[in-house]
Amino acid sequence: MLIPHDRSKYGVVIEIKQIEKQREKENDKDFNNRINDQIKIAVNQIDRNKYHKELIDNKIKPENIIKLPIVFAGKEPYIIPSKTD
Repeated sequence: MLIPHDRSKYGVVIEIKQIEKQREKENDKDFNNRINDQIKIAVNQIDRNKYHKELIDNKIKPENIIKLPIVFAGKEPYIIPSKTD
């Protein structure tokens, strides 16, 4: 989690997941589906466990909270940031 000193700036909640690299016989579509599934799991985990609560407790506005799920396939990161609702 990144909590800004300036409360008007963005706070960031990061959730990291790890999957295995693209399998030898796995097509790109299936690989992308595995990545997207883990990204959804990471965002759901942020929401379910209310990881952003600490940012709100630190007076960060909900619209200034970025959820950042990062999925690593080996050492390659895949990222789709989103804002808190």
